[in-house]
This record gives sequence, structure tokens and C-alpha cells, in this order.
Amino acid sequence: MDNKENKQEIIDNFLKYNKIRVSGGKITDYKQLAFYLNKLAKNEINKGRFEKALYFAQKSSEFDKENYDSLFLNGLALRFLGKIEEAIEIFKEHYTICNDRESMFNVGLCYMQANENEKAIDYFNRGLEDIDNEEYEKNKELICLVYECMGNIYLSREDILEFDSTDKLKMNYKLALKYYKKSLSINKLNATLLNRLAACYYHFDDIGKALYCYELASKVAPEDKRYIEAVDELKNSGVVSEEIDFDK
Repeated sequence: MDNKENKQEIIDNFLKYNKIRVSGGKITDYKQLAFYLNKLAKNEINKGRFEKALYFAQKSSEFDKENYDSLFLNGLALRFLGKIEEAIEIFKEHYTICNDRESMFNVGLCYMQANENEKAIDYFNRGLEDIDNEEYEKNKELICLVYECMGNIYLSREDILEFDSTDKLKMNYKLALKYYKKSLSINKLNATLLNRLAACYYHFDDIGKALYCYELASKVAPEDKRYIEAVDELKNSGVVSEEIDFDK
């Protein structure tokens, strides 16, 4: 067991070795150090420096094995690094300990990255099951991404049908449309997603709503002239825009 002086020496040497400058006071115990390393890991993830984020998250776990935020950050860094099997294992471990929806959603995202779409859908649904308003608000940004991914999975199935089934094809489009709308109800500033939603409405010959999607997309991404061209083409052919209620 490290005594107080040895702990402080270990902490100081670690900070010095890693050239970490601490602002706002001195770190005097391992729990404080682990908490600070988690902050660094989050910052590195936000900057896209995932190897460094993984290093800080792993070191945080070493200094405080009961700091489960570091376990989650380990999984996140691994997912972004494309180390999917390792990430899945860690997120499942985190879920076992913390029973959190974020881990479920991230397992789903891992499976989607691995093109195991059925498993992805399963974990997305498990994460969304019986979610209350507080949890929804807490995970809103992640849920927005989950809905978009679910829509993408259902839309992609149109290309992999093993037999011609109009009913199944329509159901895939309906499900894609459903989840795209759910995602856009959270964040409408997604021109790519609006374009995909327009494709779904085209499938059902609901051209007025497709036009509405292109109108929104042209405002979100005015630099992409394809959306403006689509708006002009549809309007010139006599199509009238029909507003969409994304919450229905």
C-alpha cells in the first residue's frame, strides 16, 4: 500500500512524465488524478486524437478501478479507433456495472460499424426501451444519431433483398422514414438526412413532402447546389411543397 508521500510522488512523477499541467489546485490522490485524466480523455476525443484519449482513459482506470467513466471512455476511444470487438466487450462490461443506456447505444453503433446490422438494431431497441423523459433528454444527442442509424439500416435493406417483395420493400422504406423523422425532430440541421428522407417520400409518390425536405436541405447547406436544383426542378414541374410534422 502506498503511503501518502509515495502517492504524491507517484502522482507528481506521472504528471511530469506526461507533461500535464494542472490548473486550479494540486492533485493529491488517485481519485482526483483519475477524474482529471477522464477530462483529458474527453478533450482528446473531441479533438479526434483517439490514441491519446485511450491512453488517458486507460491510465485513469489504473489509478482508480472504481471510476467507471474511464471504462466508458476506453470503449469510446476504441470504437473511434475501429477496434470494434474490444470496444463491444468494454461497453458490455460498463453496462453490466452501470446499467446505462449509453453503453447499449454504443454497442449498437459498434455492431453497425462491423456491418452486423441485425445486432445493431437489437441493441438500439434495447437502449430505447421504456426510456423516460429524463433519460431521453440526457441522451438526446446520442439518440438523434441512433435514430439516423436505424433509418440508414432499414433504407439499406432495399439493396439486399433476396427476393422481390413489394410489401417488404415498402416496410423498409416506412421504417426508414419513421426513424429519419424521429432524428430530424431532434436536429433538423442535417442536409444529408433530409435528402434521404426525400428519397423515402419519393418512393411513396409523396412529392410535396420530398420538395419540403429539399427546401430545408437547401437552407441547411446552401453551398450544395444539388438541393437548390432539386427545389427548382420540382417547383417548375408544378409540385407544391407540403410541410412535414417531424414529431408525428
